[in-house]
Amino acid sequence: MKFTIGYINHNKEVFDRCLGPSLSALRGDFEVISTTDEKFPAENYNHILDESTNEWIILTHQDISFSPDLLEKIELTIKTLDEANIKYSALGLVGRDYDSESYTVHWSTVDKIYRLETCDCCFIAIPKSNSIRFDEENFDEYHLYVEDYCMAANQLGGIYTIGGINGAESKLIDSSKLPLSYMLHHSATVNERGCAWGRYYEYKERLWKKWNKKVKTT
Repeated sequence: MKFTIGYINHNKEVFDRCLGPSLSALRGDFEVISTTDEKFPAENYNHILDESTNEWIILTHQDISFSPDLLEKIELTIKTLDEANIKYSALGLVGRDYDSESYTVHWSTVDKIYRLETCDCCFIAIPKSNSIRFDEENFDEYHLYVEDYCMAANQLGGIYTIGGINGAESKLIDSSKLPLSYMLHHSATVNERGCAWGRYYEYKERLWKKWNKKVKTT
């Protein structure tokens, strides 16, 4: 299986510290497509979808790092879901539980695959066959464009965490004692600007209005 890994190139220091070294060490068959940040994320991600000819597309922020076996774990997750005859439409690092009564946050973990209502915008893997577009009209800035995509994708199949790998917020673990298989979110923008920065709440209202429900987001 060949992957496309796409990202928006906007902060060299963060890339050199997080995503860059992870890509250099990554095993497997993949290509990398990057864009500038002259346009907003939804439009950039649609561009990457259009450019990719591979079966699976990973869209990631630059403040993500991971072990060299990431693609192997994604393939294992796909195989596990296929063998269980479970329909899926995307995989994410972390997100909110699918159960309508639960606001539990699930990270990717070694021993279980969780179904999510939405996954965090920091990392999403999607099959090219989805043919779903990011909503450039309603999510024309920096917030909730992936979560909106997840709501559309849920109509095709479930959103799931990645199995066989330990996901975590980087500041909550000892970086000198990383597990063999890991994914870390370094939260560069949140660390700089704080949670719910900018027009976040405005776009959250747009998300709720579009889907006529209080969509759960991380």
